[in-house]
This record gives sequence, structure tokens and C-alpha cells, in this order.
Amino acid sequence: MNIDEKLFKVSVDRYGDNYQAHYLEIYKLYVEMADRISSRRHNTNSFFLTINSAVIAVLGYVQFGVYLGAKLGVDSSQTNDFLFDY
Repeated sequence: MNIDEKLFKVSVDRYGDNYQAHYLEIYKLYVEMADRISSRRHNTNSFFLTINSAVIAVLGYVQFGVYLGAKLGVDSSQTNDFLFDY
């Protein structure tokens, strides 16, 4: 079994004059689709990085408020301790 027979089922002679042009168009389409997939992955990663950063920032803010309240002698009922129970 020859791999060229599997990949290129129609020979250049049987296909006609536009064989090279059509294969070039298929290649351009392939490259464009690969670029779109990469762009979509980049956008998705950026979105989840933003969400994760926001969650970490909120948790840090809450923890800092609890820590600062404890250092200043503020009663625990007056701090923003709504996520953690100490």
C-alpha cells in the first residue's frame, strides 16, 4: 500500500488544471482554522486567569481584614470574617 494513494486519491492528471490552486486554498483554510483555535484557547485562558486572580484577591482581602482586626484589637464581630470561622 502506497501512502500517496491514500492521501491523494485523485491524480493531478485526472483532477484538472486547478489542482495546485485548490490544494493551496485547502492549506490556507487549515492555517486559518489553526490560528482561530489558538486564539480561542488564549481567550479562554485569559478569562480563567482573571477569575482565579479575582478569587485570590477577595480571599486575600478578607484574610487581611481579619488579621488587621486582630492586631488592632477589634472584636471579631466587627471584622469582615464572613468566610472563615476561627
